[in-house]
Amino acid sequence: MTRSPLSIRPPATFPTRRTTATRCGRASTTEAAAAGERIVIEAKSSKRVSIVDAQQEIEEARNNRIASVGVVVLAKNTALHGLQPFTRIDHDLFVIWDAADPLTDIYLSAAVSVAKTLLFRQKATES
Repeated sequence: MTRSPLSIRPPATFPTRRTTATRCGRASTTEAAAAGERIVIEAKSSKRVSIVDAQQEIEEARNNRIASVGVVVLAKNTALHGLQPFTRIDHDLFVIWDAADPLTDIYLSAAVSVAKTLLFRQKATES
């Protein structure tokens, strides 16, 4: 079994804007720091994707899951060379994580913390 430092509910328990949305490799969490807001997590481990493709996929995932912030978790063996282990681009965070290496858990945990902070900031500016 793959080890994960997060507890995430399956995506089927969350409403989507489009019922035809692909749900493979996606999970949403409502453990958001701002009530009613969502973080969507997209995991990639089977193929190498460009940062542009990853940005497009997480944007689609955010729209489908009605989420404000996205986290893309890239497996270490499929991550693009030159990509930092933790990268933020606007409302999306990109993390390189290795299920076999507990030292990479900090990037995943940090991404969720930063995502929650972004939700706090967004909620505060709306108020």
